Amino acid sequence: MRFTHTLPLVLVLGLAACSGDSKETAATFTDPVAAMDQADAAAASGNAATAQAGYEYAAENGDTKLQGDALLALLNLNINEGLEEAATSVFGRISNEFADRLDADRLVSLCDSAVSNKLAGIGDEIVAYAMQTYPDITSRIAKQSIAFERLRTDGPSADLSDLGYAGD
Repeated sequence: MRFTHTLPLVLVLGLAACSGDSKETAATFTDPVAAMDQADAAAASGNAATAQAGYEYAAENGDTKLQGDALLALLNLNINEGLEEAATSVFGRISNEFADRLDADRLVSLCDSAVSNKLAGIGDEIVAYAMQTYPDITSRIAKQSIAFERLRTDGPSADLSDLGYAGD
């Protein structure tokens, strides 16, 4: 008997939740750690808007460690979403305020992500920073540098297959 009374209520509430404007609502955050956790979950599920909002909140409101983590996550998100201007801005902030987070391995990884997403502009920024900060990194980012040159010259359809990048 209980089921027959709750089923219509569930259906009505479900329909009400699905009705209305289909635009995404902006997430609001009050705690930087929770914002970072929610942003990570949103990024993993493909919700870039919520991820971006959470990372930005954590980067502005967290302690120093959380700010650095949030900015790195935001940089990766922007690169993966193809948001080159935003990625360049975030990279500038990281390199100025959290340079200790940009070790040689991380820079190589960021270069690979920029190549995979065909973002020569941010790639050039990362390469320049890497070569200035870690002069011995040149051989580790040589193929990425070539890829960025090809992307600048030939555009997003540049053939990078001989460099080991799949899908080209």
